[in-house]
Amino acid sequence: MISSRHYKLKFALLWTKLEIFLFVTWSILVFSFNYSLPSYKLELPWLPLSVIGTAVAFFVGFKNNSAYQRLWEARKIWGAIVNDSRSFAIMVRDYISSEYTSDELSEEELDKKRSKIVKRHIAWLYQLKRQLRVFKEWEHAGSRNKNARARIIKDFPIEDQKIELTRYISNDEYSDYLGKANIATQIIATQSREFYHLKKENLIDEFRLIELENFLTRFYDSQGKCERIKNFPIPRQYASFCTNFVILFITLLPFGMIGLVDKLGGGGGAYISAAMLTILISWLYWSMDIIGDYIEHPFEGLASDIPMTNLTRTIERDLLEIVGEENIPEVITPIQGYLM
Repeated sequence: MISSRHYKLKFALLWTKLEIFLFVTWSILVFSFNYSLPSYKLELPWLPLSVIGTAVAFFVGFKNNSAYQRLWEARKIWGAIVNDSRSFAIMVRDYISSEYTSDELSEEELDKKRSKIVKRHIAWLYQLKRQLRVFKEWEHAGSRNKNARARIIKDFPIEDQKIELTRYISNDEYSDYLGKANIATQIIATQSREFYHLKKENLIDEFRLIELENFLTRFYDSQGKCERIKNFPIPRQYASFCTNFVILFITLLPFGMIGLVDKLGGGGGAYISAAMLTILISWLYWSMDIIGDYIEHPFEGLASDIPMTNLTRTIERDLLEIVGEENIPEVITPIQGYLM
């Protein structure tokens, strides 16, 4: 997530520097040809070109609106995970007791059982985050994106899966999950089995069991919503055609702008002014398209995505404090204007 107050123009220019180079090159070629060989003037009528530009603008606007809805829905899902996790930890802390059993356990033994469940939930959070950041074919895995991603990984190192999970679950439990298709799903299933054993030990009654199981259902629901966004992008034919239409419009734009030269008085200065306007319009159209293209995928782990690492750490800190842990990890702060 971009956490600075403003997204500076220099960042936008650096982000699109390759495309800007292509726009400048193409405009120089077209306008230089027309300036050098005025008898062979290549010009398109502005009216049909403006119709194409308007249609493309509507296309890009609809695509960006759809992409933003996906981003905002992802943020709401993680907001629900934050709220449900806090409520879940409080219920685990207060519901598990020796009130209903004749074999009364010490508070220290009860705290161990409570802490084990809460820590397993934290492991689920980290595993869910890890699964959502696995690259899909339609996401940004190009060389340019790898460079940006490498910079972010340097600032926000990604731990080995085993180290990350065994901080909160045992090595034996971790081994049980290996080879499973969806480890996050199995962690929640283990929580349910844990509650079943607590019910058999009379450490929770039936009502409290149902309440706790309802929270597991909510976590499954949130996980499923995230997986739906992750595994089903905006239809590829729509997204691809939108980008292709933008490229087509940018390609034709210099030929339509040639007619502007005469209105600017002709001569070299008029050609330069028309070329600069062409580059600016091309950059605006391309920038709007690429913004929608990136925010369409909110779980990639890039600068514009949902800050799952920060949200996971926020929940982690809250839950550990609820169960009385003293070793609390530090807050994750933005680095260079990015919050992961």
